[in-house]
Amino acid sequence: MAELKKIAVTTLENEGWTLKKSPDHHGLAMVYLATRNDEQKLMAIRTTKNVDDGISFVPYENGKRWKTLTENDHQAAPDEIVVISANDPTKVYVFNGAEVRKKYETEYDRRVSDGKQPQAGRGFWIPLRNFPTNRVELSVDTINVPAQSGKKIADVVKKAREMVAEAAGVEIEHVNLSVDWSG
Repeated sequence: MAELKKIAVTTLENEGWTLKKSPDHHGLAMVYLATRNDEQKLMAIRTTKNVDDGISFVPYENGKRWKTLTENDHQAAPDEIVVISANDPTKVYVFNGAEVRKKYETEYDRRVSDGKQPQAGRGFWIPLRNFPTNRVELSVDTINVPAQSGKKIADVVKKAREMVAEAAGVEIEHVNLSVDWSG
């Protein structure tokens, strides 16, 4: 996942953002103070996981607060959530932080009302397809695959999807891939 986060950081830098790790967010949180021209934002980078391209945040206080996603005594809430898809690392999305927080609170409450009590302190997953539709998609065409000098991620993913679709005898739009960059 570290390589995917590097791709997201590089993509944001290619869009003109200067990123500095947020001093208020500790541990594994990928939260950055992002500056472009006179604009300054707090951005949290997340990678998707599993076939559903799910994104996870850890709920506290029965889904009213979220690790990394909401503010607390020591940190501000991110203005934007940047998501890179593990199934297709050519896609980097930017979502409004307030809308993502609202989505997590609403989904948490819905699951509780359906009798599915989320576990405290465990990741709460929402598939990317259920995220707010007003998002910005950034291009990562200029990023090279580390192990494939000179090949673009888009080319590698496209070829792999074509090969899987052909081998399985299905249309390419039915093929989703997961990429593990850990080596």
